[in-house]
Amino acid sequence: MNRHKGFLLIGLLATLIIVGLIIYLNKGTFAIYQPYREMRTPITSTITGGPRWQSLGEGVRNQVDNIAVDSSGRVYASAYSMEPGLFRWEGGTSWSQLSDGGNLSAVNAFVIDRSGNLYAFGQGIGSGHVFAKWDGSSWSVLGRAEGYRLWIDSSDNLYTNSNDISHSRYVIKKFDGSHWLTVNGEFNDTIIALGFDSSGNLYASGYFTSVGGILANRIAKWNGTSWSALGMGLNLGIVNALACDSSGNLYAGGNYTTAGGVTANRIAKWDGTSWSALGRGLNGQVKALAFDSSGNLYVGGAFTIAGGITANHIAKCIPSR
Repeated sequence: MNRHKGFLLIGLLATLIIVGLIIYLNKGTFAIYQPYREMRTPITSTITGGPRWQSLGEGVRNQVDNIAVDSSGRVYASAYSMEPGLFRWEGGTSWSQLSDGGNLSAVNAFVIDRSGNLYAFGQGIGSGHVFAKWDGSSWSVLGRAEGYRLWIDSSDNLYTNSNDISHSRYVIKKFDGSHWLTVNGEFNDTIIALGFDSSGNLYASGYFTSVGGILANRIAKWNGTSWSALGMGLNLGIVNALACDSSGNLYAGGNYTTAGGVTANRIAKWDGTSWSALGRGLNGQVKALAFDSSGNLYVGGAFTIAGGITANHIAKCIPSR
């Protein structure tokens, strides 16, 4: 009997040690899941504060390259690298394919305006790289695409990056409803990502070190009139995506592990003064960022772990309030 009690005591102590280790390694986030084939949304709870991460069901099979959230809070994603279609997260339970591409063989980038209109750059069947609109059931081609990525600001203005490597001309273009017009200021190297805050300021990141004659280390800000540097700039490696929250904090996602001397696994926040990590970050490259109206951040990319939980290529981050 005493030996039996001893075994029970040892087993209890071992369990407590393992649980303690899990909590420590997750640095404040503890997730509980069911088996993968049954998993929908993991149960998460914050132990010591900090951002909470959640998967979106079982995720998607391939790297997510683009994310957008409509005015109703519905999340859309595309995986240009492997599949041409668009997918939507339905009712917090599952993904549905909204379009298989139709007369587009691939969707490179897309955005959604406040009215629910969806605009995309993609490969048109027999017509090259095109600018198109999706009406909810089919695609209509609006013209030739001016770039390979697409962004939208809070006033529904569309932007793209135009990287003409052969002529060493790197600019941002804005759509006026009929034509793509160049935003003042040329960059001295490739533009990778754009982001917009609620005040209408535009942020650009890439491999450049100057724009419009202003020194700017891989990131710059356009206030509608002039360009300026953002502090000492970025030394983050590759930054693929930018997004701003309603408080004006700037988030950068890419393929790096430090930001401003702080460990930050592929995603970091700039509060106007310094960089900080979002929990444990992600185990693979970030390719897309988008906020919903509630301030939740959706992240897409090549990862399978977000904040210590299983999240296949797409995840939701609930920042600290």
